[in-house]
Amino acid sequence: MNNCSTRKRKFLKLVSIILTNVLLLSTAVHAATAYVSDEIGAPMRSGASNAHRIVNLAVPSGTELEILSEDKAAGFTQVRTRRGTEGWIRTEHISLQPNAKELLRRANSNLGSANQQILDLRAQLDQVNSEYSSTQSENSGLKASLVNLQTELDNIRRISTGALDLAEENRKMATLNERLRAEVDSLITEKNLLQDNLQQKWLLIGAGLVLSGLLLGLFIKSRPRRSGWS
Repeated sequence: MNNCSTRKRKFLKLVSIILTNVLLLSTAVHAATAYVSDEIGAPMRSGASNAHRIVNLAVPSGTELEILSEDKAAGFTQVRTRRGTEGWIRTEHISLQPNAKELLRRANSNLGSANQQILDLRAQLDQVNSEYSSTQSENSGLKASLVNLQTELDNIRRISTGALDLAEENRKMATLNERLRAEVDSLITEKNLLQDNLQQKWLLIGAGLVLSGLLLGLFIKSRPRRSGWS
């Protein structure tokens, strides 16, 4: 998203520059810059008079010149070309504004540059749109993933709640099982005690019966026998 915003800012800045260039269609003229205004060309001399040697027979119309000095009395201006050639040209052949041919050339150059910049802007705009579409697609994918994650989280929470409930039930069952086991152990102990007591009682009863039988036998034997005739 930050990359997309940066590209949009660059795009708007470039649009502003192009609009400025299209409106101006020419560069600003420096105060010390002049142009040859003659339609054919102007001769450049080594001095400020027609008697001085010609340095350049005909400086082409529209040639950009740097003004070095001016001899108003003689009507000549000392100039320097972009190539570094210095000389004097009659002031009447010099204009502070470029001629129509130069303006047209500059306008065509600026227009070509503007067209190229427009093409670059279109390419950047297409790229921005493509990135925007890609970002929208990614956002849709992220939203879908978020929904899926939320659903999974709800399932996990539900399962976790069920697991906690199950764990609590298991804990209760384990507690109940321990209590039942303790009760069973207690019942087994009581059963064993009852069995021991019952066995002891039966032993005592058996011993009592045996003892009673012995006593009864002794008693019978100890009685005097009567005669059958009496």
